[in-house]
Amino acid sequence: MIVMASGCATLNGEEEAAQQREDRLILDEKLQRISGRIETIELQMERLQMDMDALRASQGRSSQTQALQSALDDVNRRMQSLEAARVKDRQEIVDSLSRKIGDIMKASAPPKAQASSRKSMSNTGYEHVVKAGETLSAISTAYGVKPSVIMDANNIKDPNSLKVGQKLFVPDR
Repeated sequence: MIVMASGCATLNGEEEAAQQREDRLILDEKLQRISGRIETIELQMERLQMDMDALRASQGRSSQTQALQSALDDVNRRMQSLEAARVKDRQEIVDSLSRKIGDIMKASAPPKAQASSRKSMSNTGYEHVVKAGETLSAISTAYGVKPSVIMDANNIKDPNSLKVGQKLFVPDR
C-alpha cells in the first residue's frame, strides 16, 4: 500500500504540476494581453501628450496673433487720426490762402466801374482781368460776392471755363 500511496502521490504531484503549468500558461497569456493593453495605453498617452503640446503651441501662436492684431488695430487708429489731422490742416491752409489771395486782389482791384451792356443786379462793380491759376471761387472770395453773382453778370455757364486775360465784371454786393 505504501507503494500505491507513493504512486498516488506521484500522480497527484504530476496532476498538480500539470495544473500549475496550465495556470502559468493562462497567467502568461493574461500577462501578455495586459502588456499589450499597457503598450496601447502608453501609445495613446504619447499621442495625447503630442496633441497637448501642439495645442499649447497653437495657443501661444494664437495669443501672439491676438497681440499682433491689437498692435495693427492701434496703428490703423493712429493712421486714421493722422489722416484726419492732415485733411483738417490742408483745409485750413486752403482757407488761409484764399483769404490772402482775396485781400491781395481787393488791394489791387481797379476802382469801381459802371456796367456797360452786361445784365446784372447792380450797375456798379469792378472789372477783373483773369490771371493764370485764378478760379472763379478765388475771385468771388476776393471781392466778397458769390460765384453765381459773377457767373450771372458775365453770362458764364461753366465756372471752369475762365481764360487767362478774360475780363469779368464783378458787381457790388
